[in-house]
Amino acid sequence: MARAASLRKSIRAVLNGGAYADTGPAIAIKAAIRAIGPYHIPNLRLEAVGVYTNTVPGAAFRSIGGPQAVWATESQMDIMASALGRDPVEFRLANMADKGQTIKPDLRPLDVDMRNSLRKAVAALESLPEPTDARRRGRGVAVGVSDPGIVPVGGAIVRLRADGSINVSANTVEIGQGSRGVLRIIAHKALGQPLRRIAVAEPDTLQAPYDWGTGASRSTVIIGLAVQMACEDIVRQVQETAAQVLGGSPQAYQLGESCVEGPGGPLSILDLLRRFNGMAAGEFLGVGRVNSNTHNGDFKLAPLFWETGAGACEIEVDEGTGAIRVMRVGGAADLGHVINRKAAEGQDEGAMVMGLGHTLSEEYVYEDGQVVNGTLFDYKVPTMEDAPRHVATTLIESGDGPGPFGARGGGEGAILPVAPAVANALFQGWGVRIKELPLTPERVWRALQAAKAETNNQ
Repeated sequence: MARAASLRKSIRAVLNGGAYADTGPAIAIKAAIRAIGPYHIPNLRLEAVGVYTNTVPGAAFRSIGGPQAVWATESQMDIMASALGRDPVEFRLANMADKGQTIKPDLRPLDVDMRNSLRKAVAALESLPEPTDARRRGRGVAVGVSDPGIVPVGGAIVRLRADGSINVSANTVEIGQGSRGVLRIIAHKALGQPLRRIAVAEPDTLQAPYDWGTGASRSTVIIGLAVQMACEDIVRQVQETAAQVLGGSPQAYQLGESCVEGPGGPLSILDLLRRFNGMAAGEFLGVGRVNSNTHNGDFKLAPLFWETGAGACEIEVDEGTGAIRVMRVGGAADLGHVINRKAAEGQDEGAMVMGLGHTLSEEYVYEDGQVVNGTLFDYKVPTMEDAPRHVATTLIESGDGPGPFGARGGGEGAILPVAPAVANALFQGWGVRIKELPLTPERVWRALQAAKAETNNQ
């Protein structure tokens, strides 16, 4: 994949969709696209195959098709770098697409500087406390990009009531990703009102505007933008009402804390509505709608934004058992504008720990066509004991995302680099290349034994 006129890549993704289609076909297609990576490759051949099998259905997962595809691509990048005698980081930097360069002709050009992201991830790792012992360790890096399949249709209603309280109504669902807090902060910034006065209602499809769904890292971008639009609608209404009640131009007034400010001093929202309605009651209701024509039709081009992730890790291996211990992890992602920093960091670090699951332990085991480890007791997911000792996450704010205040979605990209970064660290530290997940102790131990045997026979 070194830069040359004949640069080309062939991808064939074959995914086990299980007994029913569900989202299996979509996952296969996404896997083929996301296997391209953040690299400019003029000649691409993509083939995606979704296979029906007599196993449990395969459905959507965080960054659907991405973890499988990036595992292959980023493992291959280190294999090529090693064959060429190149540093893995520098080899990636030399082949990455520039910001604004095309990855796939029918998709939006890459809107993130991935070189900056990779450098930030490596710097984040190096900023962490150095180990004090002399144990053998390996380092690995990986990057990934995904094209969220966002349908840009959604809306929100915001009410500014006479007492100055604010209610946000939207149908994005809080499933732990922090959407309720993000929408409150967006309303807070757009209206300039204290957070304590802002509430977000539970989703109600009968009352709140239509929303396509909660997924594809779209809540902040689509519904957040709708909330921002609704708040701007309220500001306009307050200005026009103040001009009618107090005189002058609407532009002479601005919304203050539970009041309107302008010529003649501040007037509370309650008094403004009393003088406008003839009674101490009422509200300002703003509506925001997002569709493919938003931003002068720019939302028609897919993906709405590229979700990206860069990761660097350092591991230890118990050579007697083959158990991998991830010691330090550095990550970076360009979110455009960070609305809730703690939540955003938690999303990316949570995605990283989730990624350790399919990297180190998670797999279905079948006997005679039946799953034999279908419980959380037998199907091992990461626990606190598996979490890295030290983690650093860098959130980059380029300010050019399509969402409110220049934000883009996040929370899925950080899962992409995990598996290949760990496998690359294993190769860098111990010289063994494993091409099958998960990297269980037995699998790693056998690879180490095979490498020792080969060395002794030379």
